[in-house]
Amino acid sequence: YQPNSSNYNYRKGFIQLYSASNFGEAIKHLEIAVQKINNNYDMYSHKETGAPADAYYHLGKAYHWNEQLDKAAEYYNLFITNSKKKSELLPLAKLCLQQVAVAKKELSLPRKSIVNNLGENINTQYGDYSSVVSLDGKSLYYTSRRPWEKNESDDYRDPKLNNFTEDIYLSVREGKNWGTPVRMDLCIPDRNEAPISVSIDERRIYTYQDITGGGDIYFSDFKSNKFQDLKKVDIPGLNTEFWEPHCSVTPDGLNIYFSSDRPGGYGGRDIYRLVKLPNGQWSQPINLGPEINTEYDEDAPFIAIDNKTMYFSSNGPKSMGGFDVFVSVRNEDNLWSPVINLGSPINSTGDDLYFTTTANGKKAYLTSYRKNGHGDKDIYEIEDDFLGAESLVVLKGNLHNYTDTPLSEQAHALVRCVSCNSEAERVSLRQRDGAFIKVIEPCADYEITFMKDDNTPLSTQVFSTECNAKYSEVYKEDFVVDYQLAGRTFDRANGQNLEGVKITMVNTRTGET
Repeated sequence: YQPNSSNYNYRKGFIQLYSASNFGEAIKHLEIAVQKINNNYDMYSHKETGAPADAYYHLGKAYHWNEQLDKAAEYYNLFITNSKKKSELLPLAKLCLQQVAVAKKELSLPRKSIVNNLGENINTQYGDYSSVVSLDGKSLYYTSRRPWEKNESDDYRDPKLNNFTEDIYLSVREGKNWGTPVRMDLCIPDRNEAPISVSIDERRIYTYQDITGGGDIYFSDFKSNKFQDLKKVDIPGLNTEFWEPHCSVTPDGLNIYFSSDRPGGYGGRDIYRLVKLPNGQWSQPINLGPEINTEYDEDAPFIAIDNKTMYFSSNGPKSMGGFDVFVSVRNEDNLWSPVINLGSPINSTGDDLYFTTTANGKKAYLTSYRKNGHGDKDIYEIEDDFLGAESLVVLKGNLHNYTDTPLSEQAHALVRCVSCNSEAERVSLRQRDGAFIKVIEPCADYEITFMKDDNTPLSTQVFSTECNAKYSEVYKEDFVVDYQLAGRTFDRANGQNLEGVKITMVNTRTGET
C-alpha cells in the first residue's frame, strides 16, 4: 500500500539482504529507505514511515558484498555519523571500513587463480556449503539445505527462516566432472547434519551437530558397507557446553585442530589444537595463540597433507569483508608463520569459508557468498599455481576389484620403508574403489604389499622415491581378479597350478584380450 515508504523498504531490504541472500535486490529497497531517516524510529508503530539510521549500515553492507566499495564506505560513514553512540552496529561499521580498505587493495592486485562455481549439478537455490574434498580429488562431501525428493523433510523446516534441514551429500568425480550428488544414508529428515572433515581413508566422517551443548562435533565410521549412525566425539577437552563448530584431523592422525568460543580465548571463536601423546591419550586443548587468533572469529581450520600447513577463515580487520581464507605454516618448534590472506579472486567481499585442498595443493574448494551465485552460499573450485605443496613425496594407489563381490573391508596395503629399517605400516583403502594415499619419505627404498584381506597377500612391489626437494607422487596398483575355467574359479592368490592350460582372458575394463 505504501511502496515508497522508507519503513517498508527498510524492512524489505533487510529481509532480502540477510534472509533471501539477495544483496542486489536489497540495494533497491535500502536506497529508498535511507531517503527518510528518523532518529526516533518506532519499529512497532504502523504509522511509522521513516527508517532508522541502521539502514545506512545495511545499505553499506549490501554495497560491500556487491563490490561497490566507494559507496559502501560512504554509507558506513553516514551510519557512524548518524547512529546512536550505544549502537551495537557501531564497532562493526568501523571494522567494515577497515575491510573495505583491504578489499580495494586485494581487488587491485589479484592472484593468478581460477575460481569456478561448481554449477547447478552441485549448487542449488538453497544453501550448499561446508565442502570437504578428498586428498585425491575424487570425493566431495558437502552440506545442502535442498528438500528431500518425497517431501519427507518439509515438516522440519526452520520456523525462523523457513530453511530445510541440513543434509550431507557426496559427489564422486567422473573424469573431469562431478557426478550427481547422493544424500548419505546417515541423514535423517528431522536433524541437521554437516560434514566438517573426513579421514584420509574416508572411513570416518566428522560432522557438526547442534543437538548438544552449544553445538558439538560428532563422527560416523564406515562399517558393514555403510556409514553408521552419528556418535559424539569422546575426547576430553574437545566438546564442551560451549560452541565447537569445526574440526580437522591431520592426515597422520596425530593432531586435531578445532574451533570453539569457550571462555579464556582471545575473543569470539578461536582455533585450538589437540596432540596425540605417545601413550595414546590426547593432550589438553592448546590455544594457537595471538599469531592465529584475534578478538574476532577464527573458524574452519583445515590441515594440508604435510600436517603443518593450516588454512582457516577469519572475519577480522585483515579480511576483505566477512570471513576470508588465510594460511599459516607451523615449524618444528610449533611456531606459526605470519598469516597470509589468500587474496582475490580466492577471497571475495562476502564470506569465504571451509577451504580444503587436494594432496598437491593445486586444486581447492571453498564455500562463498559472492556475486553471481546460485542464490545462497555456493561451492567453488579453485585452481592456482602458487599454493602447491613442496618437499613432499605422496604414495597413491588402488587395489582394483573386478569381481561382482565388493572389496573386503579388511583389504589393505602394507607399506614399509626398507632403507629406514622401519616396521610395515597398515594403510586402509577407500571402500568404494580401493584407493589410498600416504605421505612417504624422499630418497628412500620402499616395498608395498597388497592384501586382499587380513591373511591373503596379492603381491609385493619395491620402489624408490626421488631425492629432490619438489613435490612428487608415486603410483602403485594391484588387482583382485578371478580366472574361470570349466566352471571352476582359480584365484591367483591361492597358488593353483594352471601350467599347461591355455586360458583366454579379457580385461573387462579395456576390452583387451
